[in-house]
Amino acid sequence: MAQLRFESFLLDPARRELRRGEERLTLPPKVFDCIAYLAEHRERAVGRDELIAAVWGRTEVTDNLLDQIMLRARRALGDTEGERRVIRTVPRFGFSWVAPTSVVDGDSGSATAEAQETQAAFEPPSPSENDIPPAPIPPLAAPARRAPAYAIAALLLLLVVAGIAAWIVRAPPASAPANAASNLAMLLPVSVDADPRYAWARLGAMDLIADRLRGSGQPMLPSDNVIALLRGRGEKPVDAGAAQELARSTAASLVLGAEAQHASGYWRVTIRSLHGRDPPLLADGEARDLLEAARAAADRAARALGLT
Repeated sequence: MAQLRFESFLLDPARRELRRGEERLTLPPKVFDCIAYLAEHRERAVGRDELIAAVWGRTEVTDNLLDQIMLRARRALGDTEGERRVIRTVPRFGFSWVAPTSVVDGDSGSATAEAQETQAAFEPPSPSENDIPPAPIPPLAAPARRAPAYAIAALLLLLVVAGIAAWIVRAPPASAPANAASNLAMLLPVSVDADPRYAWARLGAMDLIADRLRGSGQPMLPSDNVIALLRGRGEKPVDAGAAQELARSTAASLVLGAEAQHASGYWRVTIRSLHGRDPPLLADGEARDLLEAARAAADRAARALGLT
C-alpha cells in the first residue's frame, strides 16, 4: 500500500504509522483511522455518516464523539489555527482533505535504505592515518603587531552604542501586544432549537459564522480552541460571568453567542455579544435555509462591528 506525504508528514496506512519528519507520532486508533480514511479519499468530500461507518463499523456513534476524534486528529496535524490546511469541515455534510498530497511508493524508502547500506558495505576503506603523507609545515608567519589599547577600547564602545541603537529601533511599541489582543473575538457553539437531526448545526453553523466574520477582518479565536475550552460544560448556556472568565483566559475582548430557531418553515439565527460590548451587539438573519440565515446574521454582525 502506498505511503502518502503531505507537509512535513508521512502517512503509512499499511504499517499504521504517521511520522512528522523523523518523529513517529503516537495516535489513538480511531484518530489514525480518521486521518487515513480522509487522506485515502482526498479526491472528494467524505460525509459524516460514511466516516463513522468506515472507522467504527457501525452508525450508532454520536456527533459529539466524532467531533472529539476530529479535534484530536487536527491537533496531531497542527491544523487548529485559522484556515484549515489539512482537514476542512464541509457544513451540513462532513469533511474534506485539502492538504496537497503526494503518493510515495511504500517500498522506495526501504529500497533507498538498502541501497545506502549496500554502497557503504562495498566502499573501499578510508585510508588510515599511517597511509597519509605528512603535510608540509608552513613557514612561520611574522608576528602581527598589536593594536594600541585605546583603539580596541574605542571599537568596543562603538559596538555597544550600535547595539543599543539597533535595539531601540527594532523594539515594538509597548502597546502593540495589547492592541492585538484587544481585537480578538470568540464565538461560542450555536444553540440550536430545532429537530435533533439539526444537531450538526451546533458546530457547523459556528464554523460558518466565525469564518464569515474572519473574512470581514475580525480576528477570531479558532473554533477548535473554543470547543476545547468548553470541554466539560456540555451544552450548558454561558452566562455573563462565564463569558467574562472565557474572555480573561483567552485574552479575547469580545465573546459572542448565537442561537438558531426553526419555526413555520423559516430559520432565524441571532448573534449577540455576551461580553465586551456596551450596549450589547445584536444581529439576526432569517431564511428558509439554516446556513443562509447564519450568513445573513454574520454579515449584519460584521456591519455592527464596523467591519464593512
